[in-house]
Amino acid sequence: MTAPVRLSVAPSGDRLLAQGRPFLYCADTAWAAFGPITEAEWRHYLRRRRDQGFNAVQISVLPVLHDTSRSPDDPAPFAPRPGGGWDLDRPSEAYWAAAERKVAVAVEMGLVPALVVLWCTYVEGTRCAAVSPWDVSMSEPQVVAHARRVADRFGRLCPLFFVSGDTRFEAPLESPRYMAALDALRAACPDALLAMHLNWDVPLPPEFAAKVNIYAYQSGQRLVHQERPWKLAQDFLAMPVRRPIVNAEPSYEGHLRVGDQTRWSAFDVRRAVWQSLLSGAKAGIAYGAAGVWSFHRAGMAFPNEARAGTPFDWEDGLDLPGAWDVGFARWLWEALDLGTFAPAQDLLLDADPQVRAAATTDRRRLAIYAPHATPLRLAIPPGGATLRAIDLEARRIHFGQVADLAVVPPPFNADALLLVERG
Repeated sequence: MTAPVRLSVAPSGDRLLAQGRPFLYCADTAWAAFGPITEAEWRHYLRRRRDQGFNAVQISVLPVLHDTSRSPDDPAPFAPRPGGGWDLDRPSEAYWAAAERKVAVAVEMGLVPALVVLWCTYVEGTRCAAVSPWDVSMSEPQVVAHARRVADRFGRLCPLFFVSGDTRFEAPLESPRYMAALDALRAACPDALLAMHLNWDVPLPPEFAAKVNIYAYQSGQRLVHQERPWKLAQDFLAMPVRRPIVNAEPSYEGHLRVGDQTRWSAFDVRRAVWQSLLSGAKAGIAYGAAGVWSFHRAGMAFPNEARAGTPFDWEDGLDLPGAWDVGFARWLWEALDLGTFAPAQDLLLDADPQVRAAATTDRRRLAIYAPHATPLRLAIPPGGATLRAIDLEARRIHFGQVADLAVVPPPFNADALLLVERG
């Protein structure tokens, strides 16, 4: 079996390492991977995502009951309870053995598993618990037993653990339940990297910020506040303790845009990814495709259709163009060594805040994401500078010059990564 990829935090505190080498977390979202898909289908999915450039996969250990495709064949993580629901004190060996096997296959194929341990559905008083088809709220002893079970089953495979899922800290029991899970995971897997999967603009409480290894956020599916990809990265960059920052849920391609009922496009995905990376979330990004994260098949019930839209069949969703764009972003990031850059908005003069910039320490190399073809003025010393404008839609490079501190719009009508290098 292929050895698991062991992630660690770089001495700089803001990047991840894999076996000591720089690692950009580039994850696809497969929350429902432990559902009824076969091992052959799982291998097909992993092979395609790996070929597209992904190096990690995000999975919810327990079903996200209120927001995922369902069929009569769904495996249950616990024994059935008379009258419906599950007996949370009686785990199903068949479910856990199959889940362990799927994670082992992901590792075998070179992908890092990122496992959500306790989605908010399983905490009493949360909005997710309120709309769950049955009560699956866990007591604190059940949370501890569950976290230890997760560590026992998957710890040897070196996953990254998201302690919580879609967390808002809206219910009194959330903090104690998540802290119980976090402490149990840390005791069982002392070298594992831990994060929280937060909802929208929820700040990370200090007691959790002190214990996690990674700051993770989601910029999400809402049309309003599309400053989230870069603003939340900035917010975490300003935290007292420096940690790697990841946007673990940008807009899902094909998901309805909550606000106007159109679907998020590949452009929306690219914009969120590049704004995140250049604004401080340089440890990594995630991607999600409608139908893929829930492994939807025609005829399956999907309870959140009014908000998220009708999912694509997951095999069709695998080839949505945004997935290839994210893999291309990872390739560019690594090939250009952009992980050594830091946010540098001060080098842009009078720019739309959606245009994001990062630069090397000496300010001689500058990377700019521009969502539209627009002229830019730079706050750099006068003199010759070369320009490479990368058309992120067509994945083509145009070469030019920077004259009089100005960057003229590139000769294409798409979003661009602009690379400025002073001589």
